[in-house]
Amino acid sequence: MIQANDGDFVKVAYEAMLEDKEIFDSSNDSGLMEFIVGFGTVFPGIEAAVVGMKQGETKVIKLPASGAYGERDEELVQELPRQSLSAELSPQPGMIIGMMVERDGKKQQVPASITAVAENTVTIDYNHPLAGREIFYRITVEAINEPESGEAKSN
Repeated sequence: MIQANDGDFVKVAYEAMLEDKEIFDSSNDSGLMEFIVGFGTVFPGIEAAVVGMKQGETKVIKLPASGAYGERDEELVQELPRQSLSAELSPQPGMIIGMMVERDGKKQQVPASITAVAENTVTIDYNHPLAGREIFYRITVEAINEPESGEAKSN
């Protein structure tokens, strides 16, 4: 049976879980993960795990925080004046809001979590909500195809 290698187009069913095995994302909800092995479009740990897998094979892998959503960076937690937020917004801890930031000379909107609200200030966390956490993936290779043709590889 054919094994996945660098350059192959693969379709992978997955479940993404936290340390306590709580599933927070799944191909049942988001569709199969489709990528060319070695092109860097998914977490490197997922690509590495797929290499050598056969169609229908399943494995569970653990990605460290650095290989998933990154380590937490406390410099990304900032206290802002409350009036810097929209006047219509009633900020509450736990809310996710869009904030405009400048990166590489370009303005873009990014999600941020409100972690604390005081009379005159709001604490905003720009870290990804899963930053600093190990992530477990249960992956099953559903298909292995030639990238140029999209045709299934034959034995």
